Amino acid sequence: SAQAFLFSAFFQDNDYNHLVVLNDFEEAAYFHNDIEQITNALDLCYFPESFKRTGDFEQLNNSHVMLRAEALLKLQADDSKKEVRKKVLVTYPEALFEKVVNSSAFGKNILLIKKNQQLDLDFLAEFLVDLGFSKEEFAFEPGHFAIRGGIVDIYSFGNEHPYRIELFDTEVESIRLFDPESQLSLKQLLQVKIVPNVEHDFEEEERMHLLEYLPKNALIWTADMARIKNQMEK
Repeated sequence: SAQAFLFSAFFQDNDYNHLVVLNDFEEAAYFHNDIEQITNALDLCYFPESFKRTGDFEQLNNSHVMLRAEALLKLQADDSKKEVRKKVLVTYPEALFEKVVNSSAFGKNILLIKKNQQLDLDFLAEFLVDLGFSKEEFAFEPGHFAIRGGIVDIYSFGNEHPYRIELFDTEVESIRLFDPESQLSLKQLLQVKIVPNVEHDFEEEERMHLLEYLPKNALIWTADMARIKNQMEK
């Protein structure tokens, strides 16, 4: 873990944002876990590839799409705030190879829901489907939503737990995080951002390389640049 200790020392002593590119998904996952344990920093993101199997561009891994969306959402905050926490994205060649939706297209497809606002369920369902969600009986994984009477469960791509929105007629009465297995509430919220599937139905001109998406003061770290370049070309 010498690399993780070296990186963590630099990260804690400077105000840069960082992209760390390791040789494969396993190295990246271990490195992310190490720096998380060493620094206890909040904005450390593991940035995986979107698909269940490398090279198979048909089957999405919704959990990975959620992690990618969460990372982009954190970087998105840099556009609207002057002072934000520094960010670290840890990734690997196959994940870096994929383009991401650009900041403008990403931002306009985020749905903000606030307590006490009026919410039309038909509009909400149609909007969620347009964002790449699927309507299910229960929201058990990222990309699912369920509507039962005046209760709407949404498992956003940008959050670890799903949201439960309770309506009184058309007014948002409460918003909570909940555990999809136990169905128990975890936290009350005043507002939530519903983040789209960042791999769904965006035009080619709305996509860009992650390196273009990064804040201007980002540093890029690699362990073996030649190997990474070769893997991305492959």
